[in-house]
This record gives sequence, C-alpha cells and structure tokens, in this order.
Amino acid sequence: MAPARAVWARTTQATRGSDIEFVSPLSPADMWALTWTQTGPTSIVHYVNGRWAHATGTTLDNGRFTAITALSDNNVWAAALTGNHISGYLVHRTADGWHTVVPPWPHLHIYKLAPDGSGGLWILAGDGISYVIHRSATGRWSRVTDGPYVPLDIALVPGTTSLWSVGSRFYSEGSADVSQGQIFGYGMPVNLSSMAPGR
Repeated sequence: MAPARAVWARTTQATRGSDIEFVSPLSPADMWALTWTQTGPTSIVHYVNGRWAHATGTTLDNGRFTAITALSDNNVWAAALTGNHISGYLVHRTADGWHTVVPPWPHLHIYKLAPDGSGGLWILAGDGISYVIHRSATGRWSRVTDGPYVPLDIALVPGTTSLWSVGSRFYSEGSADVSQGQIFGYGMPVNLSSMAPGR
C-alpha cells in the first residue's frame, strides 16, 4: 500500500499585516516563530492547539529578531539585533520568563541557532565573516575558528550531540583564490581548534 500523501494546509494568520520569518516546532500543535514587518515591530509568537499568540514581553519596536530554536516551552532561545543593527544578543525563555543574554563579542550578528544535545547552543554568527560559536549549558562561550572555512548553515543531528555544517573553504591554487563547498561534522565534546572534515 502506498503511503498517505501529505497535504499542505493553511493555518490561522500569526499576526495581521506581518510575516513569519523563522519557525521552530515542538510538535504539530506547538511551535514558536518570529514575525516581522518592514516598518513595524517584530516579535516572538507561539502557536498552540490551532491559535497564535504573542509571547509576552518580546515585541521589539526598535531592533529585529533574527533566529529562534525551541527545546521546550520553557526553554526557548531567540537571537536579536539592536535597533542600529550593530550588536546581536540572545533572549532565553525559562519557567521564570524571558531573560537577555549578551555574548562576550561586540558587533555580532547571529544568523542561526541550534541545540547541542546537551543543554547548550550552537550559534552561527559573524561580524563581517561567519563562524560557529558554542555556548554550553553552564554558560561558557567558545568560538570555533579555522581560518579559511566559512560556515553558512548548521544543524544538530536528531538524537545525538553531533553538529553538521555546510560552508566553503578558501585556498590558493597558483595565483588564483579558489573556494570549494564542503560539509563538516562535529562531535561533542568538540576540539574547538580543529574543524577537520569527515569527522
């Protein structure tokens, strides 16, 4: 018997006049997302049992949310930019509400968040060139560096503590500068000074 064919269905609108930019689902009936408009505020919204609602205290009148990942309804991380789009920071939802978490690097733009499988976060960020940052469950920050490798996306392998990243490695070939697309794998704990492919 052939498997049932999946069918797309429209849900209720999250917020009138705004767009949903990123979504992080916990189940088909429970997901977190970011909304934004060209001229108005941006905010975090929560979809539960068929209805969208703004997350209290998360509307930015001056600034913009850029990424979100939900581990549970009381463990949600989102990234944002200040109003001048110079500095990035995180907001974290716990059972006590939302809290601001500031990275130790200034002028940081955060593009993507991914859980590390151990209560911490992998962060794709940049300040002119992109790189991977790790924040442990205890709040320790580490920056992954490898010179010519520029990551473009990150994703946790479900059910593991392994991270996959796609990006480009730049090198010289004769008198020309060459880039090559590559996929890199990372285990946990990670040797943050090494980003060898194929691990």
